[in-house]
Amino acid sequence: MIELWYTPFGLAALPPMVLAGYLARLPPAWQQRVLACRRPARQQATLFGALLLQHALSAQAEPQLLEHVQRTPDNRPYLPGSEIDFNLAHSGGYVACALSTTCRVGLDMEYRAPKSIRAFRPHFRSAEWAAIMAPRTDTLQQFYNLWTQKEAVAKADGRGLNIPLREIQIQHRQALLAGTHWHVREVWLPEAAAYTLHVASSQPEALTPLRQVSFPILSSNPTDHYPLISYRSA
Repeated sequence: MIELWYTPFGLAALPPMVLAGYLARLPPAWQQRVLACRRPARQQATLFGALLLQHALSAQAEPQLLEHVQRTPDNRPYLPGSEIDFNLAHSGGYVACALSTTCRVGLDMEYRAPKSIRAFRPHFRSAEWAAIMAPRTDTLQQFYNLWTQKEAVAKADGRGLNIPLREIQIQHRQALLAGTHWHVREVWLPEAAAYTLHVASSQPEALTPLRQVSFPILSSNPTDHYPLISYRSA
């Protein structure tokens, strides 16, 4: 089973007391990671990504594991000695989390912003680029569809964008990278139709519904270790 969670967040800077309230729920290393972000949108993505991961671990009755998260040389977060694998993705005003105890997972989310895509041609194989540019195709949507699949696989693999994305072959919701097959599925975010989200996994595990988590504004009382949350299925 692959569990899926997401939360929206604002792009403006949080008031200092509100930020302090959220930070008080996180281990010191995560607090430092949040505060190291200079841009407000990046800071909020990092903050709510940490809170969302904390919530996902709480669903496994392991909220304390957040402080044990480490990073590989390729900067992929992981839990040493644990069967839990997870991945985070953010774009625009949303952050999402995938977590599994039975397979390796990768997640990518992109806001489909209008852009010129010609510079991205080297990242795609000929058949993939032909599918993007095919007549009567929504070119931008097809570009993001294939791009998020490739990034999800790269993140599941663990090397991320250190892998030339052209090496990831996408075909019929399957991916092949260096002889390894990955299963890739799209997840819909109904309230954010302009976003594309894909999950890659090493096994064809079932997906839970995408569940929204809401984090209320918190006080900065350090005796409150974890926030109260509410959630609903998307």
